[in-house]
Amino acid sequence: YSPSDDSIIAFLTYTEEEAFAINDIAASIKSYAMESMVRFITGDMDIETQWDAYMAELQNIGLDAYLQTAQAAYDRQ
Repeated sequence: YSPSDDSIIAFLTYTEEEAFAINDIAASIKSYAMESMVRFITGDMDIETQWDAYMAELQNIGLDAYLQTAQAAYDRQ
């Protein structure tokens, strides 16, 4: 790492409204992703046949809203 390294993404700073809007979404995404990771590793979920369902559930949780908010915060920096 060097200070001029443009490939490093800085910590994102959210507005109060953004943080409020995505707080629950972020917690749900993290929880579901961790649970699913364990299930994929242990074979309880088949990554070949259940990946699309996993991604669909992330969308249902609010992944798009989270990503849009993160992008807005990134664009401000």
